[in-house]
Amino acid sequence: MKLEGHSASVSCVKYSPNGEMFCSTSADGQAVIWDSEIGECKQQCFDSDAGLSAVCWSADSRIICTASDDHCSRLWDIETGVCLQRLEGHSAPVFSIDWSQQTPHSLLATAGFDKTLKLWDIRTGKCSKTITAGERTVTSVHFANNGRVCTGSSDGLCKIWDYGTGKCMSILAADASPSVASVKWSPNGRYLMCSSKDSTIRLWNAETGTISKLYAGHTCEKFCVWSEFASSQWVVSGSEDYKIYVWDLQTKDIEQRLVGHTDAVIATDTHPTEMAIVSGEIVSSGDRRPAIHVWKHGLENDQDEEPIFNSILSKKNTKICGPKKKRKRYSSTK
Repeated sequence: MKLEGHSASVSCVKYSPNGEMFCSTSADGQAVIWDSEIGECKQQCFDSDAGLSAVCWSADSRIICTASDDHCSRLWDIETGVCLQRLEGHSAPVFSIDWSQQTPHSLLATAGFDKTLKLWDIRTGKCSKTITAGERTVTSVHFANNGRVCTGSSDGLCKIWDYGTGKCMSILAADASPSVASVKWSPNGRYLMCSSKDSTIRLWNAETGTISKLYAGHTCEKFCVWSEFASSQWVVSGSEDYKIYVWDLQTKDIEQRLVGHTDAVIATDTHPTEMAIVSGEIVSSGDRRPAIHVWKHGLENDQDEEPIFNSILSKKNTKICGPKKKRKRYSSTK
């Protein structure tokens, strides 16, 4: 399934925790909510012309929070498209964001170009902690389910923090310290997946501080390309060569290269319960709408003899979401 809903590069795609929807964000300033099964555009959230870099979901799949180039993060009601709250405090663009899935689900983390990690209490809209997390841009942040949060930054360091105390628990760094593109905890919280701009993905043992596995073959040199776990069996990543790569988690072998995009793919996410991937591309040149693809498990195609994922790409399966009228909407501002 191929979707078109943005007028500029797609920066992030994220499935909702219940898997029924996913959200895409873009340099055009819009966050678009899609039905993950049929590809219908359900809602569009727009506040300013400032580009959006990332998005995350509340645990109940009712609210999204977007990271913006105007130094703010915003919470949106996905049913109404209304901005519920604006979080202000960063002194530069917000580049990464994550919402803790631990009860009471009120903790949000933001990070970005001002080199800081900020922790927010959504119940009050107040910043509870500000941590200097890197010497350069903090490119990625992700919560574990055990009181820890990790950050990755352009200085090549992955740091693990105790978000209760704000103290750094450990630092992970490869020998050459390549710039970190994204970080992701494994579901069991024991491993940390770090995608770097030397076109490698390292799986770190968070307890021992050693590299357990290394995945390579894709291209990640200029952009912050996302990488994800898929069903505890595969590692999935976009690539600057217009493909999505799927590795066997254990053997590190490339199992499949998904072809269909026409520009660099920096945004990917995997479905929380099903074998599905969503991916979004940038627009490096020309006047066109970037594509978002949904890839399903086990569909027949002519790319491989035994495909893992496939996308149905045809004119009749291209769904377009038109531009939303640009107006500011708030129910409350903090």
